Amino acid sequence: MAVDLALELRQRTVLWGDDTDLIVLVLHLLSTHSDVPDVLMYRPSSNTTLFFNVMIPAIGDRLQELILAIHAISGCDTTSALSRIGKNKLIKLVENQKRPKQIDEWLKCFLAPKSTKDDIRLAEQKVIMALYGNPGTKQTLEELRYRKYLKLVSTKRSSALQLKDLPPTTSATDEHSLRCYLQVQ
Repeated sequence: MAVDLALELRQRTVLWGDDTDLIVLVLHLLSTHSDVPDVLMYRPSSNTTLFFNVMIPAIGDRLQELILAIHAISGCDTTSALSRIGKNKLIKLVENQKRPKQIDEWLKCFLAPKSTKDDIRLAEQKVIMALYGNPGTKQTLEELRYRKYLKLVSTKRSSALQLKDLPPTTSATDEHSLRCYLQVQ
């Protein structure tokens, strides 16, 4: 891969593409090295260039460690995305979390090779509840979904109500969590 070659040769390497998956993968691969080579990515759709040796220190150690889990959970080429929940919302949640150890613990579950299915499912349910504004409560995902449904029904006309505005069901979240875990591993 281009990153391995850049690390080996220590020469400027320019990647060409627009894919977010590529950006995340390169960030992850380069962040594991203390001496980051000069790797750039030209994005033709926006006519911009990303400088990874500048980006890596800017995002910080914590996001570098969690970037694969954040990317998979918020939606990538091999996992489905949550409706109206983008990558920025999950990144902001990680950055602004009042209890960062909790969110880190949930996301690190996806990074650990020996996590159990139950641990992975529970971790994603907690991340989803935090994304939908309900972190750290004893409420279940189904109860949160029902509460959000009641709120939507009371504020919107029934014709404007869309199920995609609700948090995913527990079953959908469980399947999503396993796809995310496989993607990160």
